Amino acid sequence: MRALLLMFCLSGVARAEDLKPEVRIQRRYVEKKHRFALYAGFAYHGRADYYRSPGVELALSYHVLESLAIDLRGDVFFSIPSDELKEIAAKTGYIPDSRPSRAAVQVGVRYSLGYAKLRITSTRALHFEPQAFAYIGVHITQGDFSDLAVAPIGELGIGFLIYATRHVQARLDAGLTIGGEQRTKYVAVVGGLPVLSVGVMF
Repeated sequence: MRALLLMFCLSGVARAEDLKPEVRIQRRYVEKKHRFALYAGFAYHGRADYYRSPGVELALSYHVLESLAIDLRGDVFFSIPSDELKEIAAKTGYIPDSRPSRAAVQVGVRYSLGYAKLRITSTRALHFEPQAFAYIGVHITQGDFSDLAVAPIGELGIGFLIYATRHVQARLDAGLTIGGEQRTKYVAVVGGLPVLSVGVMF
């Protein structure tokens, strides 16, 4: 009888042990709320305009909440004619009515969808956050045969915020842009705007 009672008590203890939670919650690698970050990097504005448009970007972020930041971004593009444009001009003597990108200024929001880390070695891990962003602003175009023009532009995209240290970060963005442009007639132009930048949080 005592043996049965002892076995019952031990089984109850084992079941209670099994019910104990084993999930541990870890603090974020960096606390971002109410902090600024300044980024600089490289951008490429790809559109159906017969131009290659690499550029540089400068961005300032302010984290209103841990997961939500307000961004101000400025891009300068160094548009050059594509091989297709050179071929068309050489064969026909005409050039398209599209306009090369010169700059863009946008303001918007970025939202961190979560926080994750990837183990690299036994002592180091890569900390990163997947993000979604939305911007609105102006796009500036000007060519050798066209005047300076300013038109609205918007951008939606996803990105990754990658931590090198607690103060140094990298952002890898893939954005989809849509904007207006005065060509032979006013048209909507869709493009892509990938950006790789490095920043400092303070």
